Amino acid sequence: MICCVAGMHRSGTSLVARWLAESGLPMAKAGSIEPDISNPHGYYEDLDFVRLHARHIRRKRTTTAGWKLRPRKFQLFSPEERVCARQLVAERTACYPDWGWKDPRTTLFLPAWRAIIPELKAILIWRPCAEVVTSLLTRGLKQRRRHLLIDPVSAVRLWRAYNGLICTYQARFPDETLVIASAQLPGTSQAICNRLITDFGFPLIPVSMEHLFVSDLLHPAPRWIQRFCWMLGCDAVEERLQTISVGQL
Repeated sequence: MICCVAGMHRSGTSLVARWLAESGLPMAKAGSIEPDISNPHGYYEDLDFVRLHARHIRRKRTTTAGWKLRPRKFQLFSPEERVCARQLVAERTACYPDWGWKDPRTTLFLPAWRAIIPELKAILIWRPCAEVVTSLLTRGLKQRRRHLLIDPVSAVRLWRAYNGLICTYQARFPDETLVIASAQLPGTSQAICNRLITDFGFPLIPVSMEHLFVSDLLHPAPRWIQRFCWMLGCDAVEERLQTISVGQL
């Protein structure tokens, strides 16, 4: 059984990936991005998947730094990328009967991956727009790395693109998709685990998510960012996501 963990950047995907890894599901065969000030416990991203997605995104638009792409539709792999994707799946399946990967960029490629892995289970994490925008702006300022900088308008539009695609994918494949609100973490880890074991068939030995959760990384969104997100229409997307996630656990 194979799963992917995806969702908008800074939404809690690293927490869920780490929890799955510590519960016995291999998550990063090719190694992961090293911990840093914005994610002190690591990202739990399989670098081979990250590189595949980032190359595609940079090819579409060179100014994206490999992550700031805001498509209205899902991305399709080129023939060469499809060969690479199949090889990644084959390599990991040869090592592990059950495994997963995490990369927020996967959100943009979900149907392309499902075409390669028909049994793919998607765990999609969402977080309110204002909180994500605040986290993105804070990360860029803290790390002072040019490729991480993003302006508020682009951040909101990126959030809308990612989470709009989450809603679209869940509507197409409701039985193969688990949409989780970051606000539900870590309190619902047992319910999530029950879904993954009972409905998705993953042989997990669950650990508590409580000891993995770092509340210090959460920053309240300033009022101006909250109003800004509301003005750009993010409340309607959040309401839809909330309805989906509440009904799944």
